[in-house]
This record gives sequence, structure tokens and C-alpha cells, in this order.
Amino acid sequence: MRDSAGLVLDLYADPVGYVDRVAVRNSLVGTRLISDRAALLPADKVIEEAALDKYSYIRDAYLQMRQYKVYDGNPPRSPDPDAP
Repeated sequence: MRDSAGLVLDLYADPVGYVDRVAVRNSLVGTRLISDRAALLPADKVIEEAALDKYSYIRDAYLQMRQYKVYDGNPPRSPDPDAP
């Protein structure tokens, strides 16, 4: 729910959405997508080398990131499963 509201605000505040010429707007969006993909290529290499199961690796990373954001960078400590 939190991400949905943020997405709506991001789309409303994005200056590319206010470009009237469709060809220019589509070019800007395409350029942004290519740039975002190029920025993610190093992460793909890390995942290939580090993860035995790519799905669980990405899922765990996403859940950790969300917990970090929900608690504003100060998530609570996880209980130690080995503690008595």
C-alpha cells in the first residue's frame, strides 16, 4: 500500500509526463529505461556469482531493503535463533 501511494505521487511529479510531444516523451522514457538497465548490470553479475538460488537471494535482499525503509534505517535486531 505504501509503495502504491508513492508511485502515484512519483508519476504525478515526473516532468517527463508533462512533455506534450509524444515522440520526445517516448524517447525520454526509453532513455531512462536503458539507463536504469545499464545501472543494474553490475548487480546481475554479483547475483550470478554469489547466489546458489537466485530467487531466494533477490527475495531476501528485497525484504531486507523494505524492512530498512519501513524503520527509517534503524530496523530492530532479529532474535538470535541460537540463543538459549
